[in-house]
Amino acid sequence: MKTIPLIFILCLQLLTHHILFSQTIRDKSGSVIFTIGDNGVIRDKTGNGIGRFTDNGMVQDKDNNVTARFDDDGHITDKSNNVIGRVSDNGKVFDKSNNVIGRINDKGNVFDQTGNKLGTAEGVEKIRAAYIFFWLN
Repeated sequence: MKTIPLIFILCLQLLTHHILFSQTIRDKSGSVIFTIGDNGVIRDKTGNGIGRFTDNGMVQDKDNNVTARFDDDGHITDKSNNVIGRVSDNGKVFDKSNNVIGRINDKGNVFDQTGNKLGTAEGVEKIRAAYIFFWLN
């Protein structure tokens, strides 16, 4: 009989761990569109793993193929190492031609170049949020 309460406690711990350490990406209406787990796994709104952010600045698809890279200067490159964009320290997002295409504020709110709110990525690194909102398709 002591096994059931122990299993229940373990299940609660696992659930709490997921809730506390996953980051949520929401669209402008507040609906969840992606989550990022503490292991970097990117899941779509239905929970399907679609890729992963690695600790060394790579983005991988669900088959572990590298699809993008981030460098320490905020540049985002595609799988062929072509620069596709950049995120500045102040949250401005630039395309490959250095045109401002959006911004991300310190609260994680994401805006397009004209100031329309695209969604939120509270607690998500700005470069990851920019990649999701502007380049993940």
